[in-house]
Amino acid sequence: MAQNPDPTLKITSLNGATRTLDDWTTMFHLCLVVLPDRPEGAMWIPVARRIFQVLGDA
Repeated sequence: MAQNPDPTLKITSLNGATRTLDDWTTMFHLCLVVLPDRPEGAMWIPVARRIFQVLGDA
């Protein structure tokens, strides 16, 4: 078991994404977007898409 791994060590996943150990171990809070099935809820769909684009790698 590694005691003090280098956080800049690059690791590649099976699908080819390469990130540093620090990036792979970053934690994000759970993000839920619940929208009503009404026209008012449709206005918020672009906002929800932007949120998931930012947090999509988490």
